[in-house]
Amino acid sequence: MLIGRGGNDFVSGNIGADQIRGGDNSDTLFGGRGNDSITGGSGNDLLSGDRGNDSLIGVNPTDASPGTGETDTLTGSSGADIFVLGDASKSFYDDAGTNAIGVALITDFNLSEDSIQLSLKGSYVAGSPPAGFGNGTAIYLDKDGVSGISSQDELIAVVAGTQSLNLNASYIAYV
Repeated sequence: MLIGRGGNDFVSGNIGADQIRGGDNSDTLFGGRGNDSITGGSGNDLLSGDRGNDSLIGVNPTDASPGTGETDTLTGSSGADIFVLGDASKSFYDDAGTNAIGVALITDFNLSEDSIQLSLKGSYVAGSPPAGFGNGTAIYLDKDGVSGISSQDELIAVVAGTQSLNLNASYIAYV
């Protein structure tokens, strides 16, 4: 296991199935070849899987509000990668109305081989990203139950380069 600490760390795996974890602050975490598990921490992290079937989690999932105030960039590269935006207990990047925007920027989602993991604890809406986030599909945490995107809904991710992301498709996994 490779672990970053406090500070802006650069941590790189190599050949094999690496477990890489960032610490506090803004870290750059690189998996290398192999099926890697890469987990950021607090701060604006850059995660890159490289070759292999990688799991990318931009936040520290044990935090009380993982992703609050963070902008994490997740790049899987080649292989069947999973981008984790929630677990069985909670949705990540839910800022709980604090206006401390937290979002995952997924740069290279491949509809035919990658997947996105969302928590069953939330409901979600897909739509256009807000100004400044470029082209793609935004995933919002539905905060008010109103059909479509409303001002109460929380942006949790932008999936670059996708225009027709379907939250009921096989590439979305709910846990």
